[in-house]
Amino acid sequence: MRSEQPTIVRLRNSARRYAFTGCVGLLSLVGSLAGCSGGSSVTNPATPAPTPSSGPIRTVVAQGGFTLSAPESDGTTFFVTRSLSTSMVGTLEVVVDWTFATNTLWMYITEGDCTGEQFENVDCPGPTCACRFSVVSEVGTPKPRVLTVPSATAGTRTLIVWNLGPREDSGSYQVVLTSAGAASASTPRRAGADEVRAKRRPGWRQ
Repeated sequence: MRSEQPTIVRLRNSARRYAFTGCVGLLSLVGSLAGCSGGSSVTNPATPAPTPSSGPIRTVVAQGGFTLSAPESDGTTFFVTRSLSTSMVGTLEVVVDWTFATNTLWMYITEGDCTGEQFENVDCPGPTCACRFSVVSEVGTPKPRVLTVPSATAGTRTLIVWNLGPREDSGSYQVVLTSAGAASASTPRRAGADEVRAKRRPGWRQ
């Protein structure tokens, strides 16, 4: 029995040597495989760029402010005009807001240019007026006011804001075009040398 014990010990040591040798061999194999890769890393495929949305685009094409004096005792009132230009077809929205809710402001959008001289004529904004109106808003509310021209063709239009009082006022406007593509912004023009003109109050016409 004693003679067999050294044999068992040698078998255990031999198994350990074989296991160790196997581990070394496996590590060598992994190292050789890594060396064969040349140090290069795996490249992931490029992520495709998202497709641009084909929905409608809202573009601010004009914005600004105005100041209007209070009506005078002789029936003289005051209005302001702004020329607006768009470069493509779309839905035109003009949002106008002012300071005093007690004031009555009438608003119009015309096709093409409508000068201050034309609008202050007694015929305007009646059917014989030289200006062609696409939007007429002769009400006191709501505030702010939204004027809409659907399917508006590219070109020039005129915004008119008329203060019927009872007091002076100031306000702002923003013009937004909803179209299939981005529109270019326009620069508002003044009506002649002054941005405000006088006009007889409705009911004072002779």
